[in-house]
Amino acid sequence: MTVPRFVGLDPSGVGTLAAGTDEAAVSITAAVRTLDEVLLRCERAAASLVVTGRLQGTAAELGEYADGLRWRADVIGSAPHSELNPLVEFAYLATFRSRPDPARFAAWRKEPDLDAFGRMSPTEVAAVFAATAPSIGEELARAHPHTIGAMDGAPPLLRYLANRLLIAERIAELEEVISGLERPDRPGWLPALLPRLPISWFPVKELKDTAARRLREQVDRYRVWLAEDRQILLFDPIGDGMVVEVFGDLDVAEHVAVVVPGMANDLDGFDRTAGGFRDNAATLQQAASAVAPGTATIAWLGYDTPDGVDAAWRGAAETGAPLLQRFLEGIDPRASRHLTVIAHSYGSVLAGFAAGVSLLADDLVVVGSPGMILDTAAAARLRPGGRVWSALAAGDPIAAGIDPSELPPWWLPGFLGPLWFAGDMSDGPETLWHGSNPTDDDFGARRISTDGCSGHSEYFEAGSLDNLALIVLGRFSEVVLAG
Repeated sequence: MTVPRFVGLDPSGVGTLAAGTDEAAVSITAAVRTLDEVLLRCERAAASLVVTGRLQGTAAELGEYADGLRWRADVIGSAPHSELNPLVEFAYLATFRSRPDPARFAAWRKEPDLDAFGRMSPTEVAAVFAATAPSIGEELARAHPHTIGAMDGAPPLLRYLANRLLIAERIAELEEVISGLERPDRPGWLPALLPRLPISWFPVKELKDTAARRLREQVDRYRVWLAEDRQILLFDPIGDGMVVEVFGDLDVAEHVAVVVPGMANDLDGFDRTAGGFRDNAATLQQAASAVAPGTATIAWLGYDTPDGVDAAWRGAAETGAPLLQRFLEGIDPRASRHLTVIAHSYGSVLAGFAAGVSLLADDLVVVGSPGMILDTAAAARLRPGGRVWSALAAGDPIAAGIDPSELPPWWLPGFLGPLWFAGDMSDGPETLWHGSNPTDDDFGARRISTDGCSGHSEYFEAGSLDNLALIVLGRFSEVVLAG
């Protein structure tokens, strides 16, 4: 068999290479059968087991490699960009720039434009990496972790690598700051001068000790992340911070769930257990995997969640919606891959903004929602045949945040207020603070049962968790709906 040449960005060439690899696998399999017959005829059964076993393993590896080539061909062919060659060149150039070989880099006669990666769509990014040698991708992640670590569309393994480097870099930065805080750097004459100053009472040492202790807690936490080899798709410590973590094998999972958090979530509280956001995503992954394999769950803290009264406004949701849209495009939701977005509390406001434009998801589940921008479930622009689900647990106070239009009219006598409420809200409010109530019958979402759950933070427990896992796995007929 003639080995095809390197075909780069030509999807038909990659497909031809895949077909040739399949042909080799079939030929080896046929040879195994013949060899097995010969060895058994010669009464060499033990040798037959060893030799044929190894050859069958080789054939299986070739088959997997062919599947990977077909995937690359599909990714390259689906990219909307008509001139991807320059983008692949950027990847190579950025790598060469990091090498101590100026002559080799000068041969290209141009500087790599890393900003070009930021201007690409996630689909284009995926096509570039599909056409780039894996070794080049790894070098690129090591040389430019800030770029690759946050690049939607880049292979997950490269992003994990880049973000491990960023976490290690952050640890070094924090330790340098801690060292400065713990170092006594006041000149000898300062203590004598302090009593004469009006701020001599200011507890400088106590403040520095407190700051050092809090920074040390961050360092310890990040060291645990590295020790546990967390699959971090995004790490941004600026401000409240953002982080995205994957549970399961995202490369091969046929069912992917993206969990979007509500208000008051940040990098420092990401590891909080007992109902914390990351803990919820991990629990969902365990529940889904216990029913069927092939699932990956993503804890997506990829936007700046509002704190306190800021949650009364929609600014954070409007800003975060495009980030969620781009992220979903970047995780390569293939036609055969079932993708579910589960948005809790204020996260459902964000998901509503995104779904009002376009959300590459098969199922959108909103739990404990304070209202959605969408008027009805039918207004959600999901993938073809997409479904919208909702849940409201007993005693969830979010249901009390009704829209002001739901209040009794000003002209109604006060003593008739209770009667008005009893009639107008017998089935719950139609609109909540941030828009339509997704659990209202007129909204049109499929309302799931939350048996065994109560309050605002227990949707990833008991009956509600079981239903979420079944939706993620696409086992819709088994989902228990609210009565």
